[in-house]
Amino acid sequence: MRFQASEIVVSLGLNVETEEFATAAGAAASVAGEFGAAAMEIRRADPEGGRKGFLVTLFVSVPVAEGEPLEAALRRAVSPVAARYGVDSGGLEFRGDLAALGYAELPLWQEAEADGHVLYSLSAEPGGRQELRTAGYVTRPGFTPRADSDLIIRVHLRIPVADPVRALELCGPEIEATDASFVQIVSARVAGSAEEYCEVALLSAVPALDGEDAEAGLRRVAGTLAGRLGLDAGPPAVRDRTAVLDIRPGGRVESVAVRVEDDPLYED
Repeated sequence: MRFQASEIVVSLGLNVETEEFATAAGAAASVAGEFGAAAMEIRRADPEGGRKGFLVTLFVSVPVAEGEPLEAALRRAVSPVAARYGVDSGGLEFRGDLAALGYAELPLWQEAEADGHVLYSLSAEPGGRQELRTAGYVTRPGFTPRADSDLIIRVHLRIPVADPVRALELCGPEIEATDASFVQIVSARVAGSAEEYCEVALLSAVPALDGEDAEAGLRRVAGTLAGRLGLDAGPPAVRDRTAVLDIRPGGRVESVAVRVEDDPLYED
């Protein structure tokens, strides 16, 4: 999703220290609903990283008022979030050229705790240049360390609601079926139409079996996913170290792919 140039995009980084996805999703839904987030990401923290539990990123769009200076718009956009977490928004710092790739960041010298989670980052930037993509690095279910031989699953859904919070509720069965370690939900609109929906990407890392060659592993995992998701799908096609299911049209699952390396759609 690309945000409009007439918007400010506020990014909230939350940490929910739990091993239960439902708890992390509940925290994400609560804050997303409070601020009207247009997109969200929920991912298991890297067990070899510095944080535990789940990391949540929320994206909130705020219109720029007519004639409003960019710096003033950025300050206004972050103020409600700062106030919610008891942080002084007066410390907002501007980094780089705001007319190019610059942004504003509110340094959090002490993480703000609220309702079972902490706010660990808060930033804002002008719209028109963001492109949310699925993550390049995903973790395993169960918070166990990754292995180079892990297989990476990616499932795309189209949920016919505009609200990411509602979409999160509706795609619960697919999240559970895939044991997703990364969930991205983006509110979108059909080109040239008023129809709105949410694009959902589910990713996770699956251990390979000892002695199993790559193609056999790809076919095994893709077939297992088809069964868990209840898909009317033909046998997976394997090419370029990726297995892709041939899904019959009409359902909300749009694509299923299994790779032997991290998802290539991520770009810095």
